[in-house]
Order: sequence, then structure tokens, then C-alpha cells
Amino acid sequence: MRNRRSQMLPALCGMAVLLLIKSAPALSAASTYKSKGSEENPRHIHESCRLAKVQRDAEGTKCIYRRQSKGKDVIISNPNPKAPCQSSFQCKRIR
Repeated sequence: MRNRRSQMLPALCGMAVLLLIKSAPALSAASTYKSKGSEENPRHIHESCRLAKVQRDAEGTKCIYRRQSKGKDVIISNPNPKAPCQSSFQCKRIR
């Protein structure tokens, strides 16, 4: 009796695996390509802007930031002449 069980065990395991594979839903999901910087893909519409220069005068403070993509600099003005400038922030990417 024991010998017969040991012979049937691999066959039963094989059948169980086949049933699981056949009845399992597909695990892969289809995805569509979204280009970098597109409006549908908000992950890529921002880039890092880092502080390049600070200009202080009697009228206020101008913080000049350089873009990661080497595009046009970003200038943020503040009427307070002693206002600090943050070292970096996420600015919107220009096209």
C-alpha cells in the first residue's frame, strides 16, 4: 500500500501544478508607452532648479535658479531685501 502511494504522489503533484497553471489568470499587465515630459505623464513635467545667484538691493531680493536641463534660468523676486533663498526646488519643465 505504501509503495502504491509513493508512485501516485508525483503524478498527483504534477496534475495539481497543471490545474493551477491552466486556471490561473494572466499575471502580466499591458502598459502603454508615455513619453517623457508629456501631460499624461506628470512624473516628467518637473525638473530640479538649483540656486545659482542671489541679487539683493533696496527694492528686494532676486533668487536666480539654474535648470537641470540647462534651459532658461528661473527668477523669483521677493520685496524683502533680507529674504533667504531656498537652495533648490522642483520647477516646471519648459519645452
